Amino acid sequence: MNEKKRMVLGSFAVTLILLLLCAGFIAVDLSFDKYMPGNFGSFFEITSLTPDGITLTVMATDYHIPFSLASMDKEFFARLRSLIPALPSAGAKAAAHAAGILLEER
Repeated sequence: MNEKKRMVLGSFAVTLILLLLCAGFIAVDLSFDKYMPGNFGSFFEITSLTPDGITLTVMATDYHIPFSLASMDKEFFARLRSLIPALPSAGAKAAAHAAGILLEER
């Protein structure tokens, strides 16, 4: 089999696997809705959008993100830290710790 046919068959197989994976996620989601309604919060939902900011639900936790930069302080970003995946969050924490150590020495 020449290389072009292998690439076509490989890309077709990967596409088929991804479609089956998506269908599996949809089937699980529909079965949760059918057999356990109301037991789980939504994974991602935009609750409200106002001129002041946006309120969204991520993994059944509500977050309000204001549009004004004046209200974004250190505590605001600390509350949103759980939205960042673990590895980038760990890198950001390490960088913040290193910056804190470097700035304290001066």
